[in-house]
Amino acid sequence: MPPSNTTAADQLTAIAREGQRIEQPLAGGGHLVWHAWGRGTPVVLCHGGHGSWTHWVRNVQALARHHTVWAADLPGFGDSDNLAGVADADGLWPAVAQGIATLIAPGGDAHLVGFSFGSMVAGFIAAERPELARSLTLVGAAAMFGNPSSLEGLVSVRHITDPAELRAAHRQNLKVLMLHADATIDDFTLLVQEHNVARDRLPNRRLAHTTLMQTLQARWRCPVQGIWGRHDVLYGGDRFSRLREVLRDCDLRRAHILEGAGHWVQYEAADAFNERLLEFLSLVDLERGAAASAN
Repeated sequence: MPPSNTTAADQLTAIAREGQRIEQPLAGGGHLVWHAWGRGTPVVLCHGGHGSWTHWVRNVQALARHHTVWAADLPGFGDSDNLAGVADADGLWPAVAQGIATLIAPGGDAHLVGFSFGSMVAGFIAAERPELARSLTLVGAAAMFGNPSSLEGLVSVRHITDPAELRAAHRQNLKVLMLHADATIDDFTLLVQEHNVARDRLPNRRLAHTTLMQTLQARWRCPVQGIWGRHDVLYGGDRFSRLREVLRDCDLRRAHILEGAGHWVQYEAADAFNERLLEFLSLVDLERGAAASAN
């Protein structure tokens, strides 16, 4: 991370400039924008709703020491263009899969990592294009148990024009949905949230409130792990205790619950998250290498 005496915007720009910006043509026109860092076995990061690649801003540098990291701005988010007629994850995943097949890992596969809404995109790819998925990591996965137990207190920002009121609303929403500790919501965090929400152009998504992932998991053939924050509001009640039950038809290797973190676990507990993700990716790569040697 750049020095703390730089502005929040400077920090974000510096991290982006360490990598490359690649534009993938989309069917019907426009581009899907990828950001890439590092060298090694490819890792594809799919961000959450109201997001962009910056949902992974505390992870890409650590991952890039061992892998080529490809973080998408999914169609309709961030700097990527919309796909005509597409309003949810079930219409987005083919474009991401095409990028993996032609740009990221031609003739091969990649580790898929999906956060919240992005877990559905990664989950669709692992189910529909299993040859592209070396592994799948679910991060605060949406569409696992249907509607969250409680999201009371969320504020609509769509019609707020006063800057101070808008900033307060973003802070409130981060506290309610995304993060556990108030201290995490600093100027940098607010900048990421403000920038992302302003560029979310798919407002009527519905699949996150279903149990889609329970259906998809029966078709995942790759090793799977999950990482959650202990205080993830999507997993209130007894939902953590039911994870292995609902994911019983896939090759679930690990289910990590990180203490002191909320839904945006890879941001709030970045060091612990990076350690667990890298360990899993290394083990999968070692298994792949051992299997190739045996043959």
